[in-house]
Formats: sequence, structure tokens, C-alpha cells
Amino acid sequence: MRSFNDWYFDLFESGNGACLNQQEIAEEAWDYRQNEVDELQKKNAWLSDVAERENKRANKLQEEKVSTTTLLGKTIQEKNELQKRVDASLIAFEKLKDEINELHGQCDLHLIKYLEEKSQVLEQALKGGIK
Repeated sequence: MRSFNDWYFDLFESGNGACLNQQEIAEEAWDYRQNEVDELQKKNAWLSDVAERENKRANKLQEEKVSTTTLLGKTIQEKNELQKRVDASLIAFEKLKDEINELHGQCDLHLIKYLEEKSQVLEQALKGGIK
């Protein structure tokens, strides 16, 4: 877009505006400035759209962050609950092993071997899975 000085030069210094009256000069200046205003309004509208999109994006990211934080909190709670269960199972398992050891000599050898095998399966499951 031409500068105001260029417009002024083209209109007056070149002799093109010598025959214009004051109203016509004012209208020419108004039209020139109105074009600038229109351009600035378009740019402002575009920037407003960009700002609105970015604000929506930022809000969505914030919502996702809150959602992720909430989910993480629930996951940690579930992990802690499962850990309590595993700890309680390990305690029960240790008691079972002690009881099996006490049963040696009091029970049938086959029953003791069966219980030992089952306790080993339980121990493996508690340690991370059955192989």
C-alpha cells in the first residue's frame, strides 16, 4: 500500500489535484485513509481469529492436563491398593509356608509335597506371574 506522502505527492505535487476543491480533497484523503482502516480491520479480524483458536487450543491442553493428572492420581491409588493386596498375600503366604513346615512329620508326605507345590505356584504368581 502506498504511503500517505506518496499519495499526497501524486495528488498535489504532480498537479493532478490542483483542480480539486476542498471537499474533493477531503474525500480523496478520506478514501485513502479508509483503505488503510479497512486493511487494519482485516488484519485485526485475522489476528482475533488466530488468538481465539490459540486460546481454545490452550484451554483444551489445560483440560487434557487436568484429565491426565486426575487419571494419574487414580492409577497411583489403584497401584497402592494392589500393593496392599500383594503385601497381605505375601504375609499369608509366609504363614502358609510356616504351617507347612510345622506339618512335616504330622501329615502324609504326599499332602505336604502337594501343599509345597501349590505354595510355590502362589509364590511365583505373587512375584510376577506363573512360568
